[in-house]
Parts: sequence; structure tokens; C-alpha cells
Amino acid sequence: MEEALFRVWNQYVNRDVYRVTSEEYLPEIKREGLDPKKDPFKEKYLEIEQLFQIMTQLEEKGITYQERWRDGPITASGIIRFNSTSINNDYLDFVADYEQALKFYQRWRGGALSTVVFNFTSFLADKKMSTTEKDLVERLHQWSEEKRSYPNHIITVNASHPAFESAQMLCLPKKGQRTTVASPYGSFDHFKEEVKDRIEVYLPYLKGEELSYLRVGQRIGPECIKLFF
Repeated sequence: MEEALFRVWNQYVNRDVYRVTSEEYLPEIKREGLDPKKDPFKEKYLEIEQLFQIMTQLEEKGITYQERWRDGPITASGIIRFNSTSINNDYLDFVADYEQALKFYQRWRGGALSTVVFNFTSFLADKKMSTTEKDLVERLHQWSEEKRSYPNHIITVNASHPAFESAQMLCLPKKGQRTTVASPYGSFDHFKEEVKDRIEVYLPYLKGEELSYLRVGQRIGPECIKLFF
């Protein structure tokens, strides 16, 4: 049994996982590593929440913003619910699926939240608003354009790193509700403990049959980070 578990761990855990980051932050990452407590968007959160309120109010009036996501069409209110977890969080997201990382790399230039702000403010450009709201939208649009001027890069960390043992695994099945479970990533001893009597819960995500994100709350030193491209 332990040999079989080791084979699973060695194939699906003892491997690199991916994170997309803006070129703007690469010098600091190379120097100091990744620290979830350092949030480059923190000073803008209040204004972004105000932007979200404007979009929500418009949707309530029947003026609907819509995009197409993995599960189909999604309106501003759904995008806001999804992205609200990015505000004032204390974790960094990684994915084990390279194709998913590549999609993020191609779609979310400058980061997911700055792209959402750019799309929302572009949508609002010709909408009727108060002078205060227009000023807010213009400021945020300029800010998001600056963030999106930096190209994205993909960095990797081996998923056996201790920081992944305390992570949360956000599971996004094709059918059913998203759930959060304890991370099976990290050392083999940690893996054995987490998957004990429930390996079937984790296997579809470890194998990439279903999508998941690893939400890491611990610092990762620069010596453990590689620039993929």
C-alpha cells in the first residue's frame, strides 16, 4: 500500500506547480521570494469595491455586463463574487495543470483583478454616472492600463515544498459545487496522512481530470522559485 501511495506522490506531487505573475513583480520575487502577506493591490481595494458597487447597481437596473467563462456566460455580479476572494486575502494561487496556467497567462494580462477592473471600467466609459463615479472609473481605468502594460510570466515551485502542506485546495469540478479541502501536497509523510482513507477524493484533481487551485499562505524563498518563461 505504501509503495503504491509513493508512486502516486512521486508522479503527481513531487513535481512543479505553476503560478502566473506580472513582469512588474519579477525583480522582487527573484530577490525576496513569494510572500502572501505582501499585497501590491492593497491600496486600491477600497476604490475597487466602489467600482463593484457601481456595476452591481447597474445590473440591478437591467444594464448587464457579461463575459463567457469556463462554465458559460457570467454577469458582473458573478465575476464580483468570484473576485471578492482576491481582495484582502492571505494566500497565493498555484495550479498543477500547465494548460490552465497557460490560459491564465494569455487571458489575464497584469493579473486577474486588474483585468476585471479594466473590463468593467471600459464597459462604464459611456454610461451615465455622477461626476464622482466618473472620476473613480477614469482613475481605475488608468491604473488597470498601467498594470496591464507589463507582460505575464509563469513561475514554478516544486509541490513537495513545505509551504504546500498548510495550503488549501480549491476544487472546481465540472459538475457540482466547488469545495475546499486540505492540501495533499508537500512531503510524502504529509501526503500519506491527508489522503488516508480518501485517496479517491484527491485523484481526479491530482491527475488533472478536474480543475483545482492551491491556495498557499506561507512564504516561499527565492531559491525555490524557477522562471518557466
